Amino acid sequence: MLGLIAVSLFGLALYQTVQRYSAALFWRATEATVLERSLVPRRDDDGILRFRMRGSFRYQTPAGEKTASADSDFESREFAWVLSRIDDFPSGARVKVYYDPSSPDKIRFGSDVSVRYLGCTLYYYAGAFLCAVMALWIWSLKPSPVCAACKRKLKSHYRYCPYCGVAVAPLPDSISRALH
Repeated sequence: MLGLIAVSLFGLALYQTVQRYSAALFWRATEATVLERSLVPRRDDDGILRFRMRGSFRYQTPAGEKTASADSDFESREFAWVLSRIDDFPSGARVKVYYDPSSPDKIRFGSDVSVRYLGCTLYYYAGAFLCAVMALWIWSLKPSPVCAACKRKLKSHYRYCPYCGVAVAPLPDSISRALH
């Protein structure tokens, strides 16, 4: 059961990692000039107020110069933290943005690698790792069956000892009746 939980948590963490870093992995990076920035409040599904940055950028693509706006990849309930992140994007500054090669007007920014940015994704990885370790530990504590006659260790699925031929576990009643 713990193994299944570990695999589920690992899958969820991997999915979130790909979602969060898809732009960094598959989109093209370019330098952009910050034109405008603002703080955008929104309420999540639970009604909790969260903040993120909205920015307008001018950047160069092979098709020419583009101007686009986007919401940041970073978001938090902590107003002061988001405000400090917005200070990293002053008007006129050159920053890294990612644009979709198939649609250069789509951009993403703020996809930096940090513990804060990964947030609960790291918790999923940690949970998956702990569940896997616990499952292996519990599995290692399970005693191996021992043959009653020759006292050798056997695999758990053996019905007969391969060393001396003695029945390890009693046969089910249906098989026992069929043999007699």
